[in-house]
Amino acid sequence: MQLTFARFLNTPQMIYATLLSSAAAMGALQGSHLLAPQTNAASSISMFSGGKKAAPKKAAPVKGKAPAKSSGANPLARSKGVVTYVDVTGREYQEVELAQTFDEIGVLPPIGRWDPLKIREQGPERYRRFVEMEIKHGRMAMAAFLGVITTYSGLRWPGYLSVAQDIKFSDIPGGAIASWSALPTSAWFQIVLFISICEVSLLKQDPEKDAGDVVPDNWVWARYPDGYDVWLGDGTTKSVGEDELILGKTWKLNAERNNGRAAMMGITGMVIHEALTGNPVFPIGETL
Repeated sequence: MQLTFARFLNTPQMIYATLLSSAAAMGALQGSHLLAPQTNAASSISMFSGGKKAAPKKAAPVKGKAPAKSSGANPLARSKGVVTYVDVTGREYQEVELAQTFDEIGVLPPIGRWDPLKIREQGPERYRRFVEMEIKHGRMAMAAFLGVITTYSGLRWPGYLSVAQDIKFSDIPGGAIASWSALPTSAWFQIVLFISICEVSLLKQDPEKDAGDVVPDNWVWARYPDGYDVWLGDGTTKSVGEDELILGKTWKLNAERNNGRAAMMGITGMVIHEALTGNPVFPIGETL
């Protein structure tokens, strides 16, 4: 009998029945666990903290001010360059519009007003002084740039630069550095003297006039006049006003400012090229 029962235990039927009973027992245990009441994590923590944690307090509303409500419009508001938008979560945020204002000569797109040193914020007198220096340096740079281009191309004044030292104009090289070293001391003294007379007397800046307007009133030549007279074939004249000009005075003043800035960069590049290669218009041309 014992041998027969042992053989039954080793049969596949008995093994299959044992597996079924084990699975049923595991399911019963899981079912009882699901039906058991769940304990809150906060209550478990309270056993160690000494009590229940208080709920967070709500912020009291500000008196006299209704809570902000976000509407579906986009943007919500616009005032003095500040625009209010609503993001995807419904919250409001603001963006500042950096609008350029071209309110004076030389302030042009695309850069607009570029003042990294904040000179304009240091007072109108100091800002006016820097504007005058920019115009003056731009004019000198335009003359220097054209002087290098003209002389380096081979054009020279006829005759002698210095009879005492037997130096002709054709002997002066075209580069800025080379011509500076080739000029005699007396020639440089004359140049400095002439510029000093123009600075302190002949073309002195009048504070009552616009920056750069250094021409005296009694001169025939004027700085970009608003109008001029045209001689007609019948002997009469016609006064042409600013509204009839192809290019007005404002356009010409802006062109002068921009050309001066470009010339300052140009003559600086010429000096650097000549110092490095001996040729101010490198890589064009050869050294004279």
